Amino acid sequence: MPAVQAIARDEEAEPAVSIEDIAVKDPDRSKWKSFCGKYEYTGDADFILDEVFMKDGELWAKAILSGEDCNDQGKASFRLYPIGENEFGRKRGMLRLTFCDGCLKCGDSTCKKL
Repeated sequence: MPAVQAIARDEEAEPAVSIEDIAVKDPDRSKWKSFCGKYEYTGDADFILDEVFMKDGELWAKAILSGEDCNDQGKASFRLYPIGENEFGRKRGMLRLTFCDGCLKCGDSTCKKL
């Protein structure tokens, strides 16, 4: 919403940036396999990241959610784009994942790797 607020103040808004624009162009993939696996979640979470996996040399995630991007079991897979050493984002939505020692941080939630 910062762009809308800037326009309302009659200021120039920052240009929109895509995940491809901010993604690391030649990332170090040496740790990526260690990020793969299932992660715990609580039943009351709005967004449930179920699994992280490799596909065609890229890091992907499977989430349990509702909406148009889901299959009939309520799961959606999406590519993770590296935006830092252990930090990733996705194309749709404001999602930032940070992989730590044996866990994953997503917003205010921390999920332990199973």
